[in-house]
Amino acid sequence: MEERDEKLCWCEFCLTPEIFRAMDIYPFLGEVHPPIMSLGTPDVCWKYVDIAQENGTPSDLCVLDKFMFGALLSNEMPKADFMVTASALCDSSRIGYQMFEPLTIAPSTVSMLRPTIRPKPTRTRRWKHKL
Repeated sequence: MEERDEKLCWCEFCLTPEIFRAMDIYPFLGEVHPPIMSLGTPDVCWKYVDIAQENGTPSDLCVLDKFMFGALLSNEMPKADFMVTASALCDSSRIGYQMFEPLTIAPSTVSMLRPTIRPKPTRTRRWKHKL
């Protein structure tokens, strides 16, 4: 699972994956895994939530983040080279990604991109170089 040619970015559901694909970065959207897992194996979801709670996650943390945190603690999520969150209505996600950072040893940043901004090719090359 960890062998790959591209960098892997955990990006939040509010960011379009095309931004990362344009820079040859594999976007990983962790928030889609809990709902998919709950359809087929709901017990696994609660196992990861329990692991997260046993390791001190706040009770008001979103269950999606608890799942991802528990899965990270269980080494069941791919390791990120870096993480990017976005401005969203869900404050819990901001906290979740801050909690994931020490577990993944991957730097985390908050994107301030507005949807109306279209990246120019020169900006994309510059971002790719920095990442």
